[in-house]
Amino acid sequence: MAQDVLKLAWGLAQKLAQQKMAVDEQALLPLLQAALAELPSTLANARLRVHPADLAVARDFLQQEMPETVWQWVEDPQMSRGGCVIDASSVRLDLTLETRLAAMSRALGLESGDERQPD
Repeated sequence: MAQDVLKLAWGLAQKLAQQKMAVDEQALLPLLQAALAELPSTLANARLRVHPADLAVARDFLQQEMPETVWQWVEDPQMSRGGCVIDASSVRLDLTLETRLAAMSRALGLESGDERQPD
C-alpha cells in the first residue's frame, strides 16, 4: 500500500510541477542559476535550447550573469517550458523537465524497469 501512496503522490507532484512551469515565467531562473555552477567560468561559447516562451528570461539572465560567453539561442517549441539544454564544447547539460522528473522517479524507485539487484 505504501508504494501505491508513493505513486499517487509522485503523479500529483509531477502534474503540479508541469502546471507551475507552464504558467510561471520565472520558473527557469533557479535552474539556470544551478546550471552556472556546472559550467566552466571561462566559457567562451555555448548554445541554449529552450521553449520560445522562456527565451527572453533566459537570454536576459545569461547575458547578465555570463556576459563574456557568446550564446547561440535556439527556440524549441517541442521542449516543455521550464527546462533547457545547454551545449558547450566541454559540457552538455540536459535540464529538461522530462529528464529531471525521470531522474527523480528513478531516485524514488518508481521508474519501470529499474530493478536493481542488491549489492
